[in-house]
Formats: sequence, C-alpha cells, structure tokens
Amino acid sequence: MNIKLTVQFTLLTFAIMLASWGTMIVLGGFGIVESTHPWVFILQLIGSLSPAIASYIAMKKNKKNHGLQGMAQTNFQCKNPRCLLYSSSFTCCGISYT
Repeated sequence: MNIKLTVQFTLLTFAIMLASWGTMIVLGGFGIVESTHPWVFILQLIGSLSPAIASYIAMKKNKKNHGLQGMAQTNFQCKNPRCLLYSSSFTCCGISYT
C-alpha cells in the first residue's frame, strides 16, 4: 500500500467535499440561493463525487493513472473490458435510481 497516495487521496477527498458542501451551506445559510437552485445540485454532485475526483487527481499526480479506463479498471478491479462496461453501467443505473 502506498502511504503517500493514500494520504493525498484522503486529503483531496475531504478538501473537495468541504469546499463544495461548505459553499452550499454558506450560500443557503445567508439566503443567497434556495435549495432548489441548479447551483445547489451541482455543488451536491461535486461533493458526492469527491472520492472519484480525488482518486483521479491523486493517481494522475503520482503517474499511476492510465486514463479514465485505467482508473476504472483499478477501482472496479476487473481486467476484462466487458466486465468494466457492466460494472460501470450498473453503477450509473444505481446512481440515477436514487
């Protein structure tokens, strides 16, 4: 296990999450935007996807990334492109269902 990569991933995840959700809390708290505003949804989406964004950035910084397909193969732990297609489509369906 690469400790440097793990620390970078953890710090980036929390930094992205706190920045996006903190902005959302401040904007909502001062009444600048309402909870139904499209910007709030975008900030929620960025905060929710912060682990994926952070893993891409951390792997890119450490030159362990071979593009989005390489990152997806690492995260889903499958080498077969068909397996990757199925797992990513099930993930997208699950996200859109919730």
